[in-house]
Amino acid sequence: LEQRLRGRATDSEEVITRRLAAARSEMARVSEFDYVIINKDLETASNELISVVQGSRLKVGVQRLRHPEAFSGIDD
Repeated sequence: LEQRLRGRATDSEEVITRRLAAARSEMARVSEFDYVIINKDLETASNELISVVQGSRLKVGVQRLRHPEAFSGIDD
């Protein structure tokens, strides 16, 4: 991340420092997340994000809200 940010030469040192600190904080708490997308390749990362969103829409609780008729008469 640092190499990419510095290589772009579009952000101030303050912005780079802030983004690196945020990234370090997120990485230190990685076990708290359900999903991790490594953004080395934009197309791959985009496809992974789409998969996460699609999967989250298929969770039982979400589907019960979206399609209550499909769950009528079914006990938890």
